[in-house]
Amino acid sequence: MTRPDADLLEARVAAHLVAALTQAAAELPPGAEARLRVAREQALQAARDRDRRAAQPSTVSRPPRGLAWVAGAALQRWLTGVGAAVPAAVLLAGAWLLSGHELREQVDVASTVDVALLADELPPQAYADPGFVEFLKLHQP
Repeated sequence: MTRPDADLLEARVAAHLVAALTQAAAELPPGAEARLRVAREQALQAARDRDRRAAQPSTVSRPPRGLAWVAGAALQRWLTGVGAAVPAAVLLAGAWLLSGHELREQVDVASTVDVALLADELPPQAYADPGFVEFLKLHQP
């Protein structure tokens, strides 16, 4: 539907609505018209009051809390933004430290094995012998 067609349809519906309301208004009981006028005026006054309150700047202010009390709202907004990145940075730093700790632990275990192999009476070539593996399997404590 094009815009002119929509406008025409809207005008027809509005004309029918106006005619129906006009006919219904003529058939109202005697006191209903006055009650409707008073209700309409009250609704309009309430809407004006609401608009007036919304247009007035708020004079109520809450006392500053936390860092805003010391350094002001700008610093608090900045710290709030930074505060969102801090948990992610702590998580990444923890993962990095943990991976470094595990790497050191693996190096320590490997160096202990190397020291034990080099300090043993057997030459390192003996550990590569398939018979040595069988010997270990038979003599496990």
